[in-house]
Amino acid sequence: MVVYEVGVISNAGLPVIHVDLRPGITGDPLMTAGFLTALQQFVNSTFSDETQSFSMKKFMIFFTKLELMKEEASVYVICEQKKGLKTVQERISTVANRIVEIFPSLSDNLELAETPQGKEFIEFIKNEFEDLTMKPAERARKLFG
Repeated sequence: MVVYEVGVISNAGLPVIHVDLRPGITGDPLMTAGFLTALQQFVNSTFSDETQSFSMKKFMIFFTKLELMKEEASVYVICEQKKGLKTVQERISTVANRIVEIFPSLSDNLELAETPQGKEFIEFIKNEFEDLTMKPAERARKLFG
C-alpha cells in the first residue's frame, strides 16, 4: 500500500491543502481538485448520494466530507489499490478530525498552506501517512539498509 497524495478541497472545488507524498507521481492540484469536485457533484446530483471512494485498476481515491462552521469541504487520499485500505480510511478520518479542530472555516483560501497553521497541518499529514508512502522494497531498504 502506497499513499501518493492527500488534499483538502473547498466546497467551491479549490485545492486548499495539497500534500504530494511521492513527488513526481501525482498531477496538478487544481486539476485534481476540479476532477474530484466534479465527480462528487455528479454523484450527488445524479444519484443523491455521496462519493466515499473511487476505484480504478491500480489506484483508489478516498473521500471524507467535512462539516466546518461556515461551509463544507472534502479530504481526499490517492493510494494504490492494494491491501491496507482500512488503514487509509482510519487515517483519513484522523486528518478530517484535525482539520475541523484547526480550521473552523476555509473560506476558499488558496494561501492557507502558506500560513503557520497550514504548514503545521501539512507536517501533521506527512507524519500521519509517512509509513504508507513507501513501497515494500523501499520500506525494507530503509529498515535493513
